[in-house]
Amino acid sequence: MKKPFAIGIFCFFFSIASAFSLEMTVFGDHDRNETAKRIANLAASLEPDVHLLVGDWHYSSSEKKAKKWWDEVYAPLRQSGSILLFALGNHEALPSFQFNMDLVGMTQSWYAMRLSEHDEEDETKSNDVYLIVLDSNLYSCPKQLSFLKAALAESRKARWQVVAFHHPPFSSGEGHGSNLKVRSKWSPLFDEYGVDLVLTGHDHIYERTHPVCSDGSLNTRCPIYIVTGGGGRSLYPVTKEQPYWSRSRFKEHHFMKLTFLEDKIEVDAIKQDGSILDSFDGYD
Repeated sequence: MKKPFAIGIFCFFFSIASAFSLEMTVFGDHDRNETAKRIANLAASLEPDVHLLVGDWHYSSSEKKAKKWWDEVYAPLRQSGSILLFALGNHEALPSFQFNMDLVGMTQSWYAMRLSEHDEEDETKSNDVYLIVLDSNLYSCPKQLSFLKAALAESRKARWQVVAFHHPPFSSGEGHGSNLKVRSKWSPLFDEYGVDLVLTGHDHIYERTHPVCSDGSLNTRCPIYIVTGGGGRSLYPVTKEQPYWSRSRFKEHHFMKLTFLEDKIEVDAIKQDGSILDSFDGYD
């Protein structure tokens, strides 16, 4: 069965098993070390439909070193046959670092896409994942905010609504912590439009929140926020006291595997040795 995959005004088709199931790996803060290589190899071995990096890919201001990361560390993901997607981190954001976007084929730093399966007998029936990728370096940019509102309105037609960017609105990592500016600009919109998951990095930890609203209240109608910044770079500690909105957190290298089904999202945080760090499917 062919499935439409749309980015902006472009539409592509790829195949997924007839029972709707879309798999995606996600991680951030990758680097070029041996840990990063192990995580990349393990993520590639799962052969998901999509690989998504949520920023800070290689930590180099050198175009030559960036190319080395692309050729060596990231090669398994490129060769896996999966769709490759990227969000810009702060280490890719400077105007002089345009080579990063050129390297991975990004023409713009925010975009949206819809991954859909249509019923073979009734084309009006479908299961969809709507993914919005943002540039949190430009969280206050009016053009991006207008795009976000339009994309969120469109995402309401989909079964699952997912947003990804670099700087976490909710984080108890001591490296950076919650980005309150991003939270104040974007999180009220996530609440309003019913976003299911928000995927971020920046703090070099793993953390999953309870469903939490922009005002800090816990409500199942608000998103779950995930910090997946353990892709290979040196790790950060977490705060001594765990915030009430934090459900699970670890100082551990890892990547995420997301499986989107018709009735739930299965989420696994996977350590570099392949064991499960955290797991939930709280959408059934």
